[in-house]
Amino acid sequence: MSWGRAVGSSILLLALTVAFHSVSHGESIPLRRQLAYFPQTIGNWQGQDVPLDSRADALKADDVLTRTYAAAHDLPIALYIAYFQSQRQGQTIHSPKNCLPGSGWTAVESRRETIELNDGAQVNLNRYVVQDGDERQLVLYWYQSHGKTVASEYKAKVDLVVDAIRLNRTDGALVRVSLPLQGAESEKQARDFLAQVYPLLKDYIPQ
Repeated sequence: MSWGRAVGSSILLLALTVAFHSVSHGESIPLRRQLAYFPQTIGNWQGQDVPLDSRADALKADDVLTRTYAAAHDLPIALYIAYFQSQRQGQTIHSPKNCLPGSGWTAVESRRETIELNDGAQVNLNRYVVQDGDERQLVLYWYQSHGKTVASEYKAKVDLVVDAIRLNRTDGALVRVSLPLQGAESEKQARDFLAQVYPLLKDYIPQ
């Protein structure tokens, strides 16, 4: 990113922050179902809950799912969902690009993609590759609220302000899928898993 774009993005983010704190933080919108009830079995994958670490707990989400799914002959896939009933100062969705480096990971690749599923639904997401020593991970993540998916952190902030004014709602979720990056098979597994997870989210995250 050029210096000019970086400054412009910082100014935009500051303006959005000021705008956000000048309006109502919206009604508190609970999940349709608690994330603990998210299916343990998805396709051939069987899930096992993972204890919430202190960094994730510090985000103060209203509900969090941290689970690892495994299947025979497949790489383990980590699913992380953080849901906020109403976002306010000190309790907002944090980008993985801020959290993962704090866990020792270094960014290697980053780009936005739109994945079209078999039913025609489109998921706008970030494809993020991180590395720690010799280990690499593929991370797919997006922001989800009010029936839409957003990859851009800045667009998510804009939508947050607009929806606070228009709908009196600031609820939203971060959904992240990650697994070891070991060639094309990792990419295929991640997309196959995402295609089965995404339709389930509507039963939990308010539209």
